[in-house]
Amino acid sequence: MPIKEYFKLFQKYLVALGESIDTEKRNRLFINGLSKENRNEIGRLPFLGDRLQTDEGFIEDTVLYLSSVEDYKNVIFGKRDDKKHN
Repeated sequence: MPIKEYFKLFQKYLVALGESIDTEKRNRLFINGLSKENRNEIGRLPFLGDRLQTDEGFIEDTVLYLSSVEDYKNVIFGKRDDKKHN
């Protein structure tokens, strides 16, 4: 699933949860829901641990980063049609 689609679903999930989740838990929940490939991609970032705990903009920044990586891969390797590869 493209990261932007996952982000939209995650935002709806947060609305359903309400205001009852703190920043660190929200950020960790977001990370845990990522595909293995995306978790590996952001796991390479050296500042990840510090930002998870307090950064309100962490999720949005991560979506921007991962969507750029997806775009790059689509340009270099060609856009993959998942329906043909299942």
